[in-house]
Amino acid sequence: GAENGTAYLWSLKGDMMQEFKDYAYIPCVAFSTDGKSVITAGTDFSITLWDLQGRQVQKFKGHVSRINAMTFSPDGKYLFSCSADNTAKVWNMKGEIVKEIKEASNITSIAVSPDGKFFLTGLMNHNVKLWNVPKTLSDFLKSGELDELSDEQKKLYNTN
Repeated sequence: GAENGTAYLWSLKGDMMQEFKDYAYIPCVAFSTDGKSVITAGTDFSITLWDLQGRQVQKFKGHVSRINAMTFSPDGKYLFSCSADNTAKVWNMKGEIVKEIKEASNITSIAVSPDGKFFLTGLMNHNVKLWNVPKTLSDFLKSGELDELSDEQKKLYNTN
């Protein structure tokens, strides 16, 4: 992203292929899992979903501070975001928040494992939380239950 509110799609040869113009500075960008869409975060605390032709598809509004990172679920049906507002949000593709996780510290990074069984948050207070998603991502979204890994699991994944 750029300070002028534009994100650029470049070819591997260095040719600019597309511009994604928004009105706010764009601190982070990401591709969808199928590579057919792009998301940008703006300093207005919103996320924009774009098609590869540079058309706005959906706006995601709900954070109240800087968005630090974004990613898609492995199936591409959900968007995950984290913010300096101490929240991680899960959105459906209609722009609706379907899950929110609140922390005591700024959430600076977020990731979902390729199989959708784990959820990772990195916090400004130097903690990394690796969460076990019950059964499937859709079960997690329905139930609202999310279990932090046991001490033994944390050692396995070296998160202490």
